[in-house]
Amino acid sequence: DMALASHLAFWTGCDVDRIERLMRRSGLAREKWNEHRKYLRGLTIAHACATTANVYQDPQQPAALPVVERPRIRNGADLDRQEFAPTTWIIRDVLPAGITLLSGDPKAGKSFLSLQFAFSIATGCPLWNGRSPEKQGRALYLALEDTDRRMKKRLSGVKMDRGLFNVDMGKFDYATDWPRGEAGVEEIRSYLTANPDCRLVIIDTIAAWRNQDTARLSAYQADYQVGEMLKPLGREFDIALLLVHHNRKQASDDATQKISGTNGLLGSVDGALILEKPTRGAEHSSLVITGRDIDHPGELAIARTATGFWSCLGKAEEVARSAESQAVLDALRSLGGMGSLRDIQMSLEEAVKIGTLKTRLSRMVKRGEIFRNSHDDYSLPSSTPQKLPEPPSIIIDPKGDITNLMLTFPEMRPEDFE
Repeated sequence: DMALASHLAFWTGCDVDRIERLMRRSGLAREKWNEHRKYLRGLTIAHACATTANVYQDPQQPAALPVVERPRIRNGADLDRQEFAPTTWIIRDVLPAGITLLSGDPKAGKSFLSLQFAFSIATGCPLWNGRSPEKQGRALYLALEDTDRRMKKRLSGVKMDRGLFNVDMGKFDYATDWPRGEAGVEEIRSYLTANPDCRLVIIDTIAAWRNQDTARLSAYQADYQVGEMLKPLGREFDIALLLVHHNRKQASDDATQKISGTNGLLGSVDGALILEKPTRGAEHSSLVITGRDIDHPGELAIARTATGFWSCLGKAEEVARSAESQAVLDALRSLGGMGSLRDIQMSLEEAVKIGTLKTRLSRMVKRGEIFRNSHDDYSLPSSTPQKLPEPPSIIIDPKGDITNLMLTFPEMRPEDFE
């Protein structure tokens, strides 16, 4: 009896109920087990389990190898024959389809600009004055650092800014909490599947959404993981995914180097919008637009409105050129309409290096905004005697009929021939 109980204890993992059931079903069952109530279970089986040191363990099954799809190799000749549609703009000339970073200085107005993007798509109204309406679609705004109260206040502000108090907000969806990492990606996929008219998803901010457990990853890998998780959504759906982030404090002439974190973050996305606060002497901020599918990166000059939202002043280069030219014109007016290079430099409100100013003045001369005389003085057009162009060579009739000449050259006067 003890031998059988010990044998079964090994195979059943010392499961008393199973050992008793198997022993009673075996051909070795005896009446003694029923006559003595404690003999089988209380003595024999209990002693067998107590003295069994090792029990049977299921052998570990080898882990199944992951199914890896074989890479698809394409041919250059086939690629030459293909035709691709132009870049899809979700917000025309500002936000293309794909994954885009919106990075800005702290308190620069990133969330206001993001909400303005979502509002313009959900309502089909212009992003800002001077634009035609945007193509309408559903927008999902993940305001992960905001509350319902703050969202309502900001939406009221953007309605006031646009003058659309009774606009239908049925296509504007938002959430103030969302799963992180891969779980969050699957929730976005479910939302997009259920709402095929969605054109824009905004995650504000990356820090409140990205995976927290990145201890085993390098800083570059952790940053690259952000865009890598979202890439399948960008390929599966024709939408823009806007990720709100912040700039580092360190200054740089390259706007993309101002994005906080490693280069892995920018490398994992399709493009970036970099929002910069006004520089010294400027009254506007700048929005740099760059990306892999943007043929001509640009920079816009934008300014905050009374409600905190944004208006566009034009291309940053043109606005800056206009402001610089205006400063020179004001300086010349303060000098009586004419002055030397040094005089103009001393009259400018903002300090400008002499070489920079000389280049600026040369460009203004070429554009005809100011004149330069033989003494290297610069003057306003109204302060410069207008010199007539060299007259053409003409043959005068022996009769000297000036009237006929004036009919041929109506802009000339008789005294021009003296």
